[in-house]
Amino acid sequence: MREYNVHEVFAILRKYYITDCQQMVTRWIRDGKIHGTRSANRKDGYRVLEEDLFDFIEEERPGLPAIIETYEEYIKNLNIGEQKEKNNPPNGNNDEEKRGQKLDGVNEKVIDQLQQRIIYLENSLLELQEEKQIIEMDMIEEMELNNSRKEKCETLQEENKTIIELYEIIDEENKQLKEKLLLFENSKETDIDSKLKTENANNKPNHPVTFEDYKNISNDTILKLDPSIKNSVTEDHLRTIYDQIFHEGFLRQEFVADDGKVRCPFTQKMYKQQKRLINNATKQYFESLSAQNKNEVEPVNKNGDFSK
Repeated sequence: MREYNVHEVFAILRKYYITDCQQMVTRWIRDGKIHGTRSANRKDGYRVLEEDLFDFIEEERPGLPAIIETYEEYIKNLNIGEQKEKNNPPNGNNDEEKRGQKLDGVNEKVIDQLQQRIIYLENSLLELQEEKQIIEMDMIEEMELNNSRKEKCETLQEENKTIIELYEIIDEENKQLKEKLLLFENSKETDIDSKLKTENANNKPNHPVTFEDYKNISNDTILKLDPSIKNSVTEDHLRTIYDQIFHEGFLRQEFVADDGKVRCPFTQKMYKQQKRLINNATKQYFESLSAQNKNEVEPVNKNGDFSK
């Protein structure tokens, strides 16, 4: 079976009004629309079998190969007839001349009809070829546009991938910052709790108070007493008050309430601070002692209780 190279294929397709572009022929072969094989000699390019080529032509222009083949066969026979007439001139017989003239008239009519049919088919083929070329150009533009979209899509995918990676990095940093903030807040709360505990410990009512501490705290209260009362203050009286309130340097437990407040043993009044308790107890003791002396009542007993 005969084989054609690309140039021969292009010439045949051009004859059948399929394409005027040789590059399109090469593309069709590469895309597989026209079945072709690469020659062993790369310079020869692709080779296409005659059967495969005309299968493609029939698909693109259904019925056209048969029409052109018939037309070419008719033209060939017509040329052979004309050549015979030249070689064998008429012998002058009237009947034969009439029959020849009649045959020529029929032939001219047939030829005219065939020529008109061929012109119509050629015009139709030209229109189809133009339409096909427009479609092919649209396809090429669409393919180029599709390639551009594909490239843009790949670019967007790369950008999206980068954004995802950045998001993961930022999310990880955010988690780390949250953990650090939580640790900082817990540490801050711990520091505050520790500070509060320290302050509470420092402000705790029942912290140790020595007798000397007591005398120093109560000194301001004594200075504010009435002169007649202040003159009666002795260290024995101060010791009596101190022992009544404290035991081994600590406030007696019976004077400490559950809420941390302290109670004056003389007035039963509640205080938040030991200092105020000491000042109040000292003032109350000496005022009660002065009143007893004035009313000539029994003095304060050793336990610090006031007897009427």
